[in-house]
Amino acid sequence: DHHFNAVFHFSDRVFVYDIFCECPYEILKNVRLKKNRSGEFRLEHGEVHDKFYIIVEGEADIFFVSDNGKKYHISTYKKGQFLGELEHFDRNPFLSLVEGRGEVVTLELGREEYLTWLEKDNNFKQYVLRALCRYTYSSMQKMSEATLCTLKQRVCQYFIENTNEKGKTSMLLNVEELSERMGVTTRSVNRILKELNIEGGFERFGEWLKIKSGNAKDQDFVNAFVTASLTVCIGAMAIVGSIQDGLMGDYSILATKAILDLIIIMVMTC
Repeated sequence: DHHFNAVFHFSDRVFVYDIFCECPYEILKNVRLKKNRSGEFRLEHGEVHDKFYIIVEGEADIFFVSDNGKKYHISTYKKGQFLGELEHFDRNPFLSLVEGRGEVVTLELGREEYLTWLEKDNNFKQYVLRALCRYTYSSMQKMSEATLCTLKQRVCQYFIENTNEKGKTSMLLNVEELSERMGVTTRSVNRILKELNIEGGFERFGEWLKIKSGNAKDQDFVNAFVTASLTVCIGAMAIVGSIQDGLMGDYSILATKAILDLIIIMVMTC
């Protein structure tokens, strides 16, 4: 079949063979290759889509959309992953919004052909089952990370994963996009970025102080300076004590904090 030869020529032959090696010909002849330009591949949530999609090239972002229209990033699908495998059994509407990231090439098959293929081809059935297991495992892993890790840790980890060897991020993100990926409000993301910027300022000042104080060869100087500075400057006693001293002239909390900070810094220097 000329059309399917074009599919093999265009895509990764091993990847395609793993899926289609036992596919009945009456199904195979209905598979269509589609090249979607940037911004063209989009599957709306809440709508019924009567096609089964396999991503051949490119990536597609999966979003949960709230009642107020806010998007929250769930996952990014890449080559070999597919869309519509869950909804087609009962012809349910899509639970998520799918948006292609740049140009996306897909293999498309109608709903009836997909269900017939799944019924007749044990190899394809196993392929879908393994993919669902991998996705479920990955989702549970992300849920545990989101539960156990703070937002700051998740933001830092995301930047690390998207930073190349030269220290540059592989993609440009604004606050809105970052909030979608973290599943939080833009206010929360702004707060974390501000905190990271403050810590970065402490580190830059620490590097300058290390040179000026003659400790340029001390590799632990900056970490020690930042840790000590944040320990002394940040805390409930510093805030409450300052308010109490300013309003009532009572510096007892600040005095107590000063003593505690002295002990802590002495322990740190040991």
